[in-house]
Amino acid sequence: MNEAYRVGLIDRIYNSSENVSITYEFAALIAKRSQVSVRGAKQMVQAILEGHTEENEEIATLVLQSFDSDDYKEGVHAFLEKRKPQFR
Repeated sequence: MNEAYRVGLIDRIYNSSENVSITYEFAALIAKRSQVSVRGAKQMVQAILEGHTEENEEIATLVLQSFDSDDYKEGVHAFLEKRKPQFR
């Protein structure tokens, strides 16, 4: 684990006593994010796990659709208005 941290594969190492609270904090953070982005990231990770190393039509379509999503529009408006986005 220390080597993974040293080479940058992981960002932090937690004590085992912190695992549950840190996991819930991270889950809460993900829940506040755009679910369009979360689903897209999960699909991309799955494609990588399946051995895909190049962008394919499905991933390209996913990216293009994200720019047309309500979450994207809310994110842009929130940024311009200097406020936190309220994703649905």
